[in-house]
Amino acid sequence: MSDTTWSARRRRRHPVAVLLAAVTVPALLMAAVWQLAERRAARGEPPAATAVIDTPGITLATPVISVRRIPTTVAVAGALGAFRFQLGAVSSTLTGSSCLAVGAHDREVLAVQADQALIPASNQKLLIAAVALDLIGGDATFVTEMRGDIVDGVATGPLHLVGGGDPLLAVASYPATQRYAPEPRTPIEELVERAVASGLAAGRDGIIVHDDRYDSERFVPSWGDGIRGTEAGPVGALLINDGFVSGNPIKPQNPAVAAGIEVATLLRVAGVDIAGTVRPTDEAPDAEIPDQVLATVTSASLRDVVAEMLVTSDNTTAEMLVKEIAVVAGRPGTRIDGLSVVQEHLDRWGLPLDGMTLVDASGLDRGNRLTCDLVRTLLQRPGQSESLLDTMAVAGESGTMSGLLRDTPLAGRLRAKTGTLRGVKAFSGYLPGAGGVELSFSLMINGDETAACGSTTCPQLETLARALATYPGGAPAPAALRPLPVVIAGR
Repeated sequence: MSDTTWSARRRRRHPVAVLLAAVTVPALLMAAVWQLAERRAARGEPPAATAVIDTPGITLATPVISVRRIPTTVAVAGALGAFRFQLGAVSSTLTGSSCLAVGAHDREVLAVQADQALIPASNQKLLIAAVALDLIGGDATFVTEMRGDIVDGVATGPLHLVGGGDPLLAVASYPATQRYAPEPRTPIEELVERAVASGLAAGRDGIIVHDDRYDSERFVPSWGDGIRGTEAGPVGALLINDGFVSGNPIKPQNPAVAAGIEVATLLRVAGVDIAGTVRPTDEAPDAEIPDQVLATVTSASLRDVVAEMLVTSDNTTAEMLVKEIAVVAGRPGTRIDGLSVVQEHLDRWGLPLDGMTLVDASGLDRGNRLTCDLVRTLLQRPGQSESLLDTMAVAGESGTMSGLLRDTPLAGRLRAKTGTLRGVKAFSGYLPGAGGVELSFSLMINGDETAACGSTTCPQLETLARALATYPGGAPAPAALRPLPVVIAGR
């Protein structure tokens, strides 16, 4: 056999050798990366955890067997393997009354007892927020009306104050009295100013208040006395200052009556001669609502209302929103109907509902049960982060996260919903990453392990945050893997 013949055969076999190398080398490299990650995770001794490590959903016009796929596959596998090792430090601190679920690239990365149903506290509000934004719509608003028949500036009968479910109606001085100011406030003064501008000068028969958009359940029956009127409620479709009357530390049992008293005071300050009493519709059964609308005031968008609920963990807002969910769905405005609509939505979205129990909307009731798997899956539902991400408190900066993770790399970055009850701590949210990649997480702790958590510290959250901060932020972008242009000399 001549050298020429042998060289030709060698050249013919060369493409096969290259193809085998292109398939074998990446496979061996990926196996080595996987084994290294597994050995490192084993040394961290995470308890009963499952890991799913996968590539992100990047679509490339490239054959399955291609050297160009190696960087993406290896980078993602290595990143997630190393990330899981870091998360092992978190999982090793959790007890049997805790759960943790972490996702990246829209995939589950770590699940520690993630299917265990636990008390979620205010993480319950995430379900209400997601369904409200989807069903009612982020641009929806709440409208409060004043109606009456006016002749020569004088109301010929009672004025009528009609509630539209706005949870943030308040006088200008009210937000400053609260630990977390309920903003954006819907200024009730605007309603009064517009009524005066319409010609109202006097009312001789008082004010009738209407809050029949929702039912008359003011408090969840299973709430203890320490919750009623302090942590939430009384709930109604006509509510000003969360049910307080300015200058009075005790809330009236009927929030609509409290709202009417507040409006009557503002009318008198504006120079309107108001006589008579403030009374609910059940004390004026024959009174018809006049057709003439004297004034209205409109809330901020539902998106902003949801943000107020999540950032400040506003319990009353949550309980009102769940009744509004029921009304918009065509049901009676009750807590039970609203929670049924929420469950139906979650089920329609294909979320894991095993073990879920919904008693209220705010998470105050200790009978509520959620799993970390459910919350993490909700947060990673396609398109969900676009609606929820900007409605959560920011670590070290705002709301219930303002005292947490200060002076850490995640201050100003991590966004989360907190949850706190006696013996309960919960944190669920997002960490936006480089290139738009988002990490989602849900951590719930029940029992004695919550004792170390305070308003400015929680060891389990801090350990989780350190692990989240190690994530590099994703694989190379598809554009970075395109072939380089071929330049031919002389052209």
